[in-house]
Amino acid sequence: MIAQENKSYLQLINTELIEYPKIDYFLCESSLANSSDIIDESKLITINFWSDNLKVQKHKKKVLELYTIIIQALSKKLNDIHHESHEQLYWERILGTWLWFYISNYLEKHTKLAYSFKENPNLIALGIDPQSIKPAACSIDYLDGIRESEIYHIQQYSSILQDFFKDNYREVELNNAGFESKEKVVLQRKNLKDYIINSFHRKVGRGYISGSTILFATRFSNLNIFKLFIRSLFSITPIFKNWNKKPTIEKNAQLRNNLSFNNTQADKCDLVESLLKSLSDTLPTDFVESYADIKKITSVNIKKNLPKKIVTGVGFILDSEFAIWAASCSERGTKIFGCQHGGLYGDTKMIADEFFERKLSDKYITWGWGQESSLLNLPSQIFSKKRIRNRNPQKILWVMTLDSRYSYHIEEMLSGCRLKKYFKNQELLFNTLTSKVKGELIIRKYPHDYGWKISEMWNKQSDYFNDNASRSYHDNLKESKLVIIDHIGGTTALECAAESIPFLMISDPRDSEFRKSADDIHKKLISVGLLHLDYKSAADYVNLISSDISSWWLQPERQKVFNDYRDMYVKTDVKFLNIWLNFLK
Repeated sequence: MIAQENKSYLQLINTELIEYPKIDYFLCESSLANSSDIIDESKLITINFWSDNLKVQKHKKKVLELYTIIIQALSKKLNDIHHESHEQLYWERILGTWLWFYISNYLEKHTKLAYSFKENPNLIALGIDPQSIKPAACSIDYLDGIRESEIYHIQQYSSILQDFFKDNYREVELNNAGFESKEKVVLQRKNLKDYIINSFHRKVGRGYISGSTILFATRFSNLNIFKLFIRSLFSITPIFKNWNKKPTIEKNAQLRNNLSFNNTQADKCDLVESLLKSLSDTLPTDFVESYADIKKITSVNIKKNLPKKIVTGVGFILDSEFAIWAASCSERGTKIFGCQHGGLYGDTKMIADEFFERKLSDKYITWGWGQESSLLNLPSQIFSKKRIRNRNPQKILWVMTLDSRYSYHIEEMLSGCRLKKYFKNQELLFNTLTSKVKGELIIRKYPHDYGWKISEMWNKQSDYFNDNASRSYHDNLKESKLVIIDHIGGTTALECAAESIPFLMISDPRDSEFRKSADDIHKKLISVGLLHLDYKSAADYVNLISSDISSWWLQPERQKVFNDYRDMYVKTDVKFLNIWLNFLK
């Protein structure tokens, strides 16, 4: 602990890893002791910092500029330290998405700190030696870390403070320097069906073996993957992985030193120099220490079999071994096909996930939207299977969303500080609903809490709260005559569209911006009451239609708009597996 100074202290993030002598101000919402804390807003320096979409767009433009410069420099440096000569796209496939999130986090923190110290030049922030933190093992470990833990945020804040705000910075020791990523749970298979699937995993999907087309992280069910494998006469081969926590790899000082970028103006660092300098401490070990071993394994597999096609959804960020293997295959002529795996794609302004999945693919598969030559439209591999619904559903299902308390990406989406306003809108929606509607209501909170303590928040507010945790999400859908989706798009809206379940969406226009190609369909959705831009008016609307939702839903004009929406965003076909099989073969 440092001696108390006659200064005002600024807490950057909620953590017990750094001990402050006192706390006078909080940088942002994630700096609070608890997410539900209510404090004097004059002590919260950057309240609702990203509430303006124009500011978000400006930030994203700057992230892209920085990314373009840094990926070029980093690609050359990685070629040097690994004694290779790959094109930039090779390295982008391996680490591009990680780098985008890293830069976005870095710039967001720098912007907030610069604003804070300009507003109050006497503020003091505490940080640590960035080198004291072990880097993440891989991209997904890093993303898990910044969504769930404060340690990588502390590391990044400290690096920025050292480079740009030395007068406002004091270095301290961490109380606990360890960070452990969440272990991926491997379910224990017990029945015959699961035993067969497990055997299939072991015999077929562990390595990169025979098959002209390889599937990885595509959202096909195990059963459908097995059918594709058999019906293609084994030419379509899946890859399966066990998502166990990766072992900790110690830093290689020599490699990291060779990775460092010379700073010609050490006392006058700019954003590019600072970012490049920080990479020697933060680049995941799979791209530095473990890279040679991974490359050796994947090279052997390529010699055994070079596929014609690789199809993946999130494979490049999910698994480093796959990313290195697929990038190497691409250099030898294999075509990379990305595929849609969730909602918002083709709808809101370009999100990072979609941007990189398309950027890293030779062709990208959508569920109906987009007519560019780089896109293919195929039926959804998730929603084409029809489920049996209750004949007389009686419930109204309210589906919520959630995201991390920590800012880890800047998008036109509900995350970080925007969620505080979202919670207030939820309260407004609930309080406007009639007692009759509330009596039919099932509230389905997001399956992951991220430390927000949502159940506690709702239990304090209402006796009606019931997240129906004892029932599955699909059981809730089956028994619902109407689904209220209190956010734009997402997989819930697509599933309702695929199953012809009556639904309506609500979105504050300040939270989500639609791309121009989606303007027409969204205007139509608004005109027939399937999309609302105000939470109170949406609740009034639900109160109005609740007595006869079936007649409301079946009105011809509404059905036409609904069908247009479904055809655009969630194309389905009962013969979807045949269609995919023909494409994959």
